[in-house]
Amino acid sequence: MEHASVEKLPVDFALDAAGIGLFNVDVGTQTIHLSAGACRLFGLAVQASYPTSTFERLLVDRNEASNHHSRSDGSAALVVTYQISRADNGALRWIERRARIRRDANGAVIDFGGALRDVTDFRAAMALAAKSHKAVAALLDSRSFLIDLTVRQRALSDPDTVMRMTAQLLGERLGAHRVGFYRILSSSAIQYLNGWSQSALPLLSGISPVDAFGVQAEQLRSRGEMLVFSDSRHDLEGSLNPLAEQGVLSGVEVPLLSNQRWCAGMVVHCANVRGWTEAEVGVIREVAELAWLAVERAEAFLRLGDQVQRQVEKIEVGRKDAKGQREGRLAAESKVHQLQKLEAVGQLTGGIAHDFNNMLAIIMGGLALLQRKLKRGDTDVQKHVDSAMDGAKRAATLTARLLAFSRQHPLSPVPTDINRLMANLSDLLSRTLGESVHLELIQGAGLWNTLVDQNQLENVLLNLCINARDAMPSGGRLTVETNNVHVEQTYALEYDLAVGQYVVLSVTDTGTGMTPEVLARAFEPFFTTKDVGKGSGLGLSQAFGFASQSGGHLKAYSELGHGTTFKIYLPRHFGDAVGQPLPGLRQALRQGRVGEIIMVVDDEDRMRAVASETLRELGYTVVDAANGPEALAKIDAGQEVTVLFTDIIMPDMTGRQLADLALKKLPHLKVLYTTGYTRNAVVHNGILDPGTNFLAKPYSIEDLAGKMGDVLDTADSR
Repeated sequence: MEHASVEKLPVDFALDAAGIGLFNVDVGTQTIHLSAGACRLFGLAVQASYPTSTFERLLVDRNEASNHHSRSDGSAALVVTYQISRADNGALRWIERRARIRRDANGAVIDFGGALRDVTDFRAAMALAAKSHKAVAALLDSRSFLIDLTVRQRALSDPDTVMRMTAQLLGERLGAHRVGFYRILSSSAIQYLNGWSQSALPLLSGISPVDAFGVQAEQLRSRGEMLVFSDSRHDLEGSLNPLAEQGVLSGVEVPLLSNQRWCAGMVVHCANVRGWTEAEVGVIREVAELAWLAVERAEAFLRLGDQVQRQVEKIEVGRKDAKGQREGRLAAESKVHQLQKLEAVGQLTGGIAHDFNNMLAIIMGGLALLQRKLKRGDTDVQKHVDSAMDGAKRAATLTARLLAFSRQHPLSPVPTDINRLMANLSDLLSRTLGESVHLELIQGAGLWNTLVDQNQLENVLLNLCINARDAMPSGGRLTVETNNVHVEQTYALEYDLAVGQYVVLSVTDTGTGMTPEVLARAFEPFFTTKDVGKGSGLGLSQAFGFASQSGGHLKAYSELGHGTTFKIYLPRHFGDAVGQPLPGLRQALRQGRVGEIIMVVDDEDRMRAVASETLRELGYTVVDAANGPEALAKIDAGQEVTVLFTDIIMPDMTGRQLADLALKKLPHLKVLYTTGYTRNAVVHNGILDPGTNFLAKPYSIEDLAGKMGDVLDTADSR
């Protein structure tokens, strides 16, 4: 019988152009006839046929499951996916084969043939989508846990019950053996409060020396730095031996600060060696801070109850002094007002839950649609990728605003001429406000310089102007003005400022204005008068937090029906200002150059993989390491490194410790730090240490390209 060759089959040139090859196997002669497209898939020279043994040598993985779709006429559709090593360059590729078998009258196989296509990129996209889905699910699970925990905490009025419940829920979630809280009694003693433990470790109680768990641990905590260790017998050069002797081999200790002073803390201890992921450390940090807010709230309730009871008793015994009664009532009202401020913190929970759930729904929905389309082989998925990316960027913006509100966003202040910055922003402001709003810039003569984070100040000014535009729906006048002022003692005491000279940036609109009730709540987080979906309610609280963190103040004046003025006070700086680049000029991404080698160090596998792949996409040579010891081992083995790009919070060795040791081996090494947390070894009092290069997570490819370029193009980047 004459066997059909591929040349005799009708060849669709569109299939060839789409990367789909055709084949036919002659069983009798063990020969495979190929189309040109099929030859190219395997990296073979284009010719009509090859021995089947040629393909046996190219196969790498023949264990991939096969799908047999039986037909009623006895034939079968065979779908098999296998991995090959291309004949021309050895590249590993995944090939999907779809074929049908022909048999003679006796059932013997004559030949079989069908189509081939390369599915390597499709499989990689499916794997990436699956990983992204898992990461979002893990984030959503952590958010749900924190929200549920906060709701439970707010239902409790006893501080001991708050601590015990929080410790048990966190300990069981992490599989820890002990979780406890403590309060600083003096410079040398701490008092353990309530907590939870399993049989492996006893509950912490009583009064203990501050340095009971090692001098180095005490020094870290006193500076507000978290202590994260995976093996107390070896971490921090053996300084944690007191912990090891008590059976604590791994743990996380979170110091809690008040007015930049160590006042309390939470400990999570395990009797076994374990590594801590960045996600786990983040949850522990948030739980500690939420729990302490709940404890302070409950204690405030108890104190207020005692004070009110004493006041009632005084009134009941017939105190006749009207002035005394009035002062007592005012004191009680002041306590209630303070308590209401603490209660406002609880409102963050509902606001965060609402906003984050919206953003996570966008991300998860986009990824789910992406998965479904990729499974069908549909590559028109850009709009779903854009949707998920938009949700992720909005979540990152919300996190940045929360950090600014809580005065935890790391600032990079530089000497700044606000008049020059305002002039650079004028075109952007005019375009943003639209034709119905007349913008007037009034620059004070002889304006002093101030020390401020320029990017953050630009964001605050832009946000205030957008709020002003929204308050003038029919148009109006917006005036941005600068001037010098001297703050005297009375005003300074009222607003917790230092007496001295300040630069004031004012934003005044002729809009609808605010009532006194609305003005009193203007800086509360998540409070907004805008329609649902039109504002997060974090813009003004972010601006207030930024001004406070910069050593200044934000003051609002408003009259209903006449307009509003916001004044940002920033301390005077004695020194020359640095130049400000014009905003809105997007430059091409800096590409890696020959000899620029980046070492990426991160204990989170997915984060390390994404950072490494992004840098390779930018043209850099990249090596990576999962922790500090592994990175140092590669350097000792002779690995050349231009820039060390390291996470800060890692088990075994922090990024700061790694950088210090690496610089001893490579004196000309440049260092770029990254983390999702701000209280660490390179940020103190909310300000980056001088000369420190820092890139906050999460970051975009543009952010990474720009910052890496700055580090490489700067003479000294430590």
